[in-house]
Amino acid sequence: MLLKLLTLLLALQQNSAATKVGLLLSKSDIYNYALKNLANYAAENVSYTLVTSEYDSTLKSMIDASCDLVDNGVSIIISKGTSTNTAVQSDIFSPLKIPHIAISATDPYLYNDNRKYLIRLSSSDRYQSKAIYDLIKQYNWYEVSLFASADSYGLNGVIELEHLLIKDHTITIVNTLFFEAKHENLDVTSQLTDIKNSLSKVIILNSGGAYGKRVLEQAYGLGLLGKGFVWIVTDAISSQPEYLTTNGAFLSFYEGLIGIRLSRTKSDQYKELKDRYLQKNDTLLSDLTSYTLLTYDAVGLVKAALNSVKETLTVTDIQCTSSMGWDQGETVLSAIQGMQYTGVTGHINFTKTGESTRVAYDIMNFKDDQFQKVGSWYNATGLQITQPLTFLGGSETIPTGVPDDLIGRHLKLGIMEEAPFAYFNSSGECTGNSCWSGVINDMIVRLSEELGFTYEYLTPLDGKGGARIKETGDWNGMVGELIHGRIDVIAFHFSTNSARKAAIDFSFPFMDAAITAVVKGASPIKNTFFFLDPFNKYIWCMILVAYFVVTAIIGCLNQLSPFDKHGAKLHAQRTCSCQRCTARQEEMINQNCISQGTKKFDCLIDEIDGTNPSTEISLYNTIWLVGTGLVAQTPSSLPFCMPVRFLLLSWWVFMLVFISMYTANLTAFLTISNLGIKLKSVADLLHQNDYEWGLIGSRHPETLLLSNMDKVYSRVVKEGKILDNLTIALENVREGDFVFIDESPVLEYNLRVDCDVFSVGSEFQTFEYAFGLPKHSPYKTLIDSHLLKFREDGFIDTIWARWSSVSYACNQGVGETTTLDLDTVSGVFYLLVIAIAISLILFLVELVYASFHDTKLDKDLTLSAALKRRLTFRKGSAAYRRKQDEPMTLLCEIPDQTNNNE
Repeated sequence: MLLKLLTLLLALQQNSAATKVGLLLSKSDIYNYALKNLANYAAENVSYTLVTSEYDSTLKSMIDASCDLVDNGVSIIISKGTSTNTAVQSDIFSPLKIPHIAISATDPYLYNDNRKYLIRLSSSDRYQSKAIYDLIKQYNWYEVSLFASADSYGLNGVIELEHLLIKDHTITIVNTLFFEAKHENLDVTSQLTDIKNSLSKVIILNSGGAYGKRVLEQAYGLGLLGKGFVWIVTDAISSQPEYLTTNGAFLSFYEGLIGIRLSRTKSDQYKELKDRYLQKNDTLLSDLTSYTLLTYDAVGLVKAALNSVKETLTVTDIQCTSSMGWDQGETVLSAIQGMQYTGVTGHINFTKTGESTRVAYDIMNFKDDQFQKVGSWYNATGLQITQPLTFLGGSETIPTGVPDDLIGRHLKLGIMEEAPFAYFNSSGECTGNSCWSGVINDMIVRLSEELGFTYEYLTPLDGKGGARIKETGDWNGMVGELIHGRIDVIAFHFSTNSARKAAIDFSFPFMDAAITAVVKGASPIKNTFFFLDPFNKYIWCMILVAYFVVTAIIGCLNQLSPFDKHGAKLHAQRTCSCQRCTARQEEMINQNCISQGTKKFDCLIDEIDGTNPSTEISLYNTIWLVGTGLVAQTPSSLPFCMPVRFLLLSWWVFMLVFISMYTANLTAFLTISNLGIKLKSVADLLHQNDYEWGLIGSRHPETLLLSNMDKVYSRVVKEGKILDNLTIALENVREGDFVFIDESPVLEYNLRVDCDVFSVGSEFQTFEYAFGLPKHSPYKTLIDSHLLKFREDGFIDTIWARWSSVSYACNQGVGETTTLDLDTVSGVFYLLVIAIAISLILFLVELVYASFHDTKLDKDLTLSAALKRRLTFRKGSAAYRRKQDEPMTLLCEIPDQTNNNE
């Protein structure tokens, strides 16, 4: 029994001693030496044999190195390489059921059912992308460029980060560029030039460490590593900084780089390892990187896993070409995945798919010749910045992440000569940009001073601004040259329209404009009834109707109002209590007769008759009273009662408005007739034979009129002449009988001294002047902000006034005043109607008040009876016209009882 036990222990010891673990490394890895040293150092106290195999940059070499380990009988393989290489290696090891521990593979899509034996110690790219995204948001960098190697590491990192950025609509991805992943003769100047031209300030470099140095050196050569720029490098670079050294030293322009690195927890074991390792190995502390330390922990992890299964472990006896896998592979895999291991990098354990559950990154900042930790990122808690960052150029100020200047840029600006916007001095006394002057040049000079760019002017080869060619669909003029790259910006008062907008972008508009037509004045036009032109026939009719309505209402109110002379006298004749009046009142009732003529009455009647007879408002006088308002004259007599006075005042206001409008409009019509111009609008051109008209071809007014929904304007273009240039057009206008249609600022300037040239109608089809830029131009934001400032601080108005020198004394419009219609002045009629209503209300108030006063004098009289009595005074009122020298008589014969009663 004892002999059998000793035999078993001896067999187990032989099997354990025969266990081999493979270390698969790339010869081109700069940390190759450190990786082997740390792995061997960790394997000093293990019971298995560590076998190392290396490969060069070729795929065949890597496959051969992998198969050498399998053929050598290894049970577990530890590798450090790219995700692409790891995928190939795992496709060899997994079918053979050999556990494969990958140190640096971060591809989130690496694991699948055919790679079940793959175990990853590094977090996947999706977590690193989240850390970078949070860093971008932390510092409010809303415009970024993604630059990556065209391998699985670069591609997957960009895909994950791009997905996060696109979901956040506040962040713009300016560029997404890739470069070929090759170690020799790496040239990325083309991609970096695109980044430079896009004015991008925040660049994310996602590539293997071996490419980082060449990319950053070339970026520095293009001026992309200076103050104001931000470069964020991923863990493949910041975890392996030795790739950035030149002859063992770091270059000065790295100062301010920001990096993301796999977190180093640095447990108590780390300090002990560092002290012992550095004593034994003549190497630098920088060799202890995230990946070399993970390699050290991988060796320890394998040791712990093998110890947990050593009693049942058998030595592998398979070949790379075997169809069957290692029967103990699944057991070892389960042991590794189930481990709760704590190494120098911290606690290590895995998910069921072999991915490390520890997700943490360090935020690194390169300063003082090394990457220093300035913060951390955890999947559970997010980003934490613990120290201030130093940015590129040694700046402590957080960059805005957006371009704020164009320093170092040389722009080719398209321009054309057209006063007052651009003048060209062809005398030969100047060269280059100094030959140009005008509004546009002043704007460019200030833009250049504030943004720091240099420039040169280029005129279009065909001398045109730009229009679409119908036959080819291409664009001519400056638009075509902008699209094809001959110029960078159209520095011209470029008119905006939808057709051009579809092909190019426009800057912020720096001036408003419109289309107008001009014509030279001719002989005066004769019109016998010119004085009727200011109003149309409907207004004249409504004024007459209003006149008669107001006259009738004032006449009625004057007769009925108890506070006007006629109404008061009627009431007095019925209510006066003197003996003479009483006798006459009774006889009038008995004989159904009326009084006719009065000279003098007793009591109240006498008092009423004592007033000035010239102030009495009869119906005849009312016609003249209201009529004076038609001609703004003062009447000879005025009413007494409040309703009539209020209505008359409203009538005067009503007529004052109309008289003012009539006077102003009549002046304009007299001016028009004196000019001898029969046109009031551009549309009139189609219905006359006295004038020719035209506009310049391939110019904004032509495009705008042709695209107008009103077909009248397109007819104006099609039936008019198409002129070659502005000079010819102005000559035609000055010769007479020719209407030229163009942009209003241009015409105002060029015809400022032609006082016999006038505009036809009012301006129409408003638009704006702006600079033209290529689609998605990086210069647009900067130019827009400065042009907006130019408008706000009055700079545009100042230079326009200086260069245009427009004298508005000669600018006279033709047809700008049009016949007023009823809708335009309907509000004045509404006012008159309201005044009439108020007058009637005031009359009722007076009537009620007087009737109420009657009830006080006669206790037996009710208010309704008093109202009825006053309203019945209308009967026979026409007979009560008093004559100054006639005594009052009755139409019926009655004895005079006055003397008998005295």
